[in-house]
Amino acid sequence: EEIILYSLHIRGFSMHTSSRVKAKGTFAGLMERIPYLKELGVNQIELLPSYEFHEWQAEEDLLPEGHPKYADKNSRNTVYKLNYWGFTEGFYFAPKSAYACQPDAATEFKNLVKALHKEKMELIMQFYFPDTVNRNLVLECIEYWVREYHIDGVHLKGDNIPFDLLA
Repeated sequence: EEIILYSLHIRGFSMHTSSRVKAKGTFAGLMERIPYLKELGVNQIELLPSYEFHEWQAEEDLLPEGHPKYADKNSRNTVYKLNYWGFTEGFYFAPKSAYACQPDAATEFKNLVKALHKEKMELIMQFYFPDTVNRNLVLECIEYWVREYHIDGVHLKGDNIPFDLLA
């Protein structure tokens, strides 16, 4: 009846040496930390975007249209920035391959879900859908992750989430 939620970023959660995991920054690394989370009383994990997305983006693509640097959008001095958090349009039907220590990110993600469920812990996925994403794609994405990966819930972010369609 009570939820103890731990929201985390896959890469950030187990990268530091204090995490003492072998598979740093990966789904497998999170599996290694399940005993720690259980010790804290956590029974629900919420993952920040963990689907495939472009990590490196041109700085000007991250700027709003009125920004002074936006005018230089076509210059040859492109600066690339790391999109660490994943709050951008993504490839919504695949777990992030950079968050896997094995070549098969889908299997590693499924193993994570199984390991969490074995410990009676739920997995919630955050998804960010910008206005440009088709409303039907949001529903298809959620259905896919529930059917294929057996996630327990979603936390949707964006300005135009089709709650009427989802209901």
